[in-house]
Amino acid sequence: MKSSFKRRYRRRSGMSLAVIIEGITRFVKKNKILSIGIAAAVVVVVVLLATGVFAGLAAQTSNPSQEEIDAYYSGADEDTLAGLSGDTSATPAPYGDFAEKGHIIGISVLSPTVEDYQLLAYVSKAADASIDAGEIDNFLLRDANGDANQQQQDVLSMINDGANTIVVMGTDNYNFQKISELCSENYVKIVACNIDAAEGFAVNIVSQANYALKFAEFAKESGAEEVYTIDATEAEVNTIRTVLHVRSNIEGIEATTNISGRLEKNEFVSDMMFFDNSANAVLKMYIAKGVVPNSIATPAYVGFIKTWYNLMHDGVSIETTDADGNVTATTAPLKSTPDKFHAIAYTQVQNLGEIIYKFAYNISLGKVLPSDNYVFSSAGEEYITNENLDTYFAKIGTLTDKDILPSLADTSGIDALFS
Repeated sequence: MKSSFKRRYRRRSGMSLAVIIEGITRFVKKNKILSIGIAAAVVVVVVLLATGVFAGLAAQTSNPSQEEIDAYYSGADEDTLAGLSGDTSATPAPYGDFAEKGHIIGISVLSPTVEDYQLLAYVSKAADASIDAGEIDNFLLRDANGDANQQQQDVLSMINDGANTIVVMGTDNYNFQKISELCSENYVKIVACNIDAAEGFAVNIVSQANYALKFAEFAKESGAEEVYTIDATEAEVNTIRTVLHVRSNIEGIEATTNISGRLEKNEFVSDMMFFDNSANAVLKMYIAKGVVPNSIATPAYVGFIKTWYNLMHDGVSIETTDADGNVTATTAPLKSTPDKFHAIAYTQVQNLGEIIYKFAYNISLGKVLPSDNYVFSSAGEEYITNENLDTYFAKIGTLTDKDILPSLADTSGIDALFS
């Protein structure tokens, strides 16, 4: 879901990468990694610590059958529900009131992305601290491995285990409505995260920025008449087309060879929008030929930021190597200026997990928001351009070329929303 934002948040200090690293490390150790999981390019270097985070989680509890799910939707009585499982304790009768349930928070993820690992690491760490302090009774986490029916079963399993608040992530509207109905019948409240739905939740936390629109507006302001997109979704392409003509959408794995082939045929690609990590390789390919494109838009991968910074300062030389890695040639340094090369890059918000947990924690304690189906729009991404490039370059520190520069959303006003 690409959503506009009702509220913008300032950059917030006080949450360092060290805190994130500590949280992910604790999360990984707690959940006993059994497989390497995701080992590709990641949002920030600390996410590498979380590869394979969900391996083995399915064994935490037995899942109810699809029959139990269907029985809830068909209005089956308590005896029927208990009989389906063969265990009267497996599917308890719906609680009569939210307040009668324990303070247990659950999270149901349909199919976790690389970014989700960092988010879940924070939530797990914060929940453990709350449990140790006696503020909540328990924290449950379920990964449905991409199976929508399994996600429904996971939610029912957490209800059976006493959850009064469940965070639902990464599912479509149809499946969410099924989950919402199940939770409503059992007096369980939902904290939705980027769910494309208008109702069925206590709060829907919307955090996905419309990068495509921002990219398109920037390219147009930079003089572009048409653009090439790389690894864009259909929705992103359609958004860009409301502003500019999209000449072609290129697969991410084909970006360098595709654009290189065009350059060899003197088909100069002036304006490009990247939704993957190939912008740096493509920019270096242009520099090797002694030219620069008009504009590039991309996530703020550190490798690209470094090349961009050097291009605008001392210049960039490209080395050619042989099969053994020996340098065989080096181009003369190429330097550009802000009026010739335009670029924009967005940072990655690191503390969505903090936002989610604040809402889930308050709701679990029985606190209420100003209205039902409350929508909280949270944005903490920041945009890098030629004007502030030097500032962000100075923040790279020990990040690797495959990391994205991080930023934080402000969470200081969340607790005040509750009564």
